[in-house]
Amino acid sequence: MRDFLEWSLYQGWLKLHLKYLHWYCAVALAPDVNIDAFIDPPIYIRTWYSPKVDLSTFRFGVMFRVFDWVVELSR
Repeated sequence: MRDFLEWSLYQGWLKLHLKYLHWYCAVALAPDVNIDAFIDPPIYIRTWYSPKVDLSTFRFGVMFRVFDWVVELSR
C-alpha cells in the first residue's frame, strides 16, 4: 500500500518536472530561440504538494517585471 501511495503521489509531479526539464534544455541549446519560447513554458510546480500561491500570478509575475525593466531602460 505504501508503494502505491508513493507512486500515485509522485507520478504526476515527476511527469511535470521532466516535461519542464525537457523544455528548458531545448530552449537553452537552441541557437535561434524566439521570445515566444520564454513566454509559454510548461507549468512546473516545485513541490509535490499544492502551493498556496496562484500559479498564473507566479508564472507571469517574473516576465512582467522583466518587460517593465526593459521598457524603463529603453526610455
